Amino acid sequence: MIAKFISVAELGCFSLALTISAAPSRAIQQVVGQVFFPMISNSIRKDSATAARHYKSARWAFLFFGIVLGVAFVAYSHRLVAILLPPKYGMTGWMLQLLGFRAAQEVFAAPTSSLILAFGNSRYAALANSARMVLMVAGVWWAFARFGIHQGIAVLAFVPVLTYFVLIPGIAKHLRRH
Repeated sequence: MIAKFISVAELGCFSLALTISAAPSRAIQQVVGQVFFPMISNSIRKDSATAARHYKSARWAFLFFGIVLGVAFVAYSHRLVAILLPPKYGMTGWMLQLLGFRAAQEVFAAPTSSLILAFGNSRYAALANSARMVLMVAGVWWAFARFGIHQGIAVLAFVPVLTYFVLIPGIAKHLRRH
């Protein structure tokens, strides 16, 4: 869909920025899926109060890592692009800043959806994914068509903030007891 609104050069820069920004987020998702989710699931089976404590501890670690990742992308994306890529890919820097901010949000949200799923409640994750899809498709189409590439990529960067709010009632429901 994005290729409809931008040039081939812009699409190439976008693809590079998306690939670079997604790497840390994918690594964290692997850790969450292979370490945190089994740990929290085991804790829930034994004692849900312990699971809540594990989640709260993990949430602070993920918040810290998300902040570090977000600040690093915002502060150093242009330098990284200048070091790794030829000058014709210069616009990748600002795209990487926005998409890196998105990756930082995904890192922060990772333990929340895992805890909800570990409690056996997939409704909130499904609602968040549905909201993400609707907001991304409609928002990206509208922003690119109406305003241009900067605003279209900004929509991609800020959709995770909005979809996180869908998870909050689910996490509150499960943590309220503890």
